[in-house]
Amino acid sequence: MDLFFVSRTRVLDRPALFGDVGAEALRRLDYRALPDRLPVIVDTAMRPMEPACSWFRHRAYLGRDPEDTLRHYAYIVLRLMEFLAERGRDLSTAVESDLVAYRRSRTELQDVPVGGTGWDREASVINTLLDWMVRQRLRRASPLRAAGSSNPLSSGMSRDMDIRHLTLDSSAESPKPTASHPRSSICTPAQ
Repeated sequence: MDLFFVSRTRVLDRPALFGDVGAEALRRLDYRALPDRLPVIVDTAMRPMEPACSWFRHRAYLGRDPEDTLRHYAYIVLRLMEFLAERGRDLSTAVESDLVAYRRSRTELQDVPVGGTGWDREASVINTLLDWMVRQRLRRASPLRAAGSSNPLSSGMSRDMDIRHLTLDSSAESPKPTASHPRSSICTPAQ
């Protein structure tokens, strides 16, 4: 598998290299409304790998590519597809144990494991792709069992902010700030 990105400027900058094929490529890109920077994963025969390419196109048509988000998604999906191919699976045949093994390979077994935050970002992309496949009837169901709101792929780290409310001390005789607590006279914990 290989990953490419749509780029009209490459074709326009090298007309001698692409010739008539370049003009036809531009015409087809415009006809299909394929935006620049659209990821395209291809097999060894240079055929687009589905359903990943359709999902990228769907995301692009929705205008969901701030700061090259699709570029990041493409590398995540490519890694997953290559991992699944090594196991004799693809996105449509993957089962939960394949995805859990992928998580383990990324977070524990590779030379430089991915941290919790990085993995949760990857897991979110994978979940979004699998959910889209179910909605498009490309899969009967997600391979992941969701127990309540938990996800077997998540790192288990909480991303919720732990905010403790503070109130302004309105007493007239507040203690003076100390070196260890310079704001002790200003804020006190809420009761």
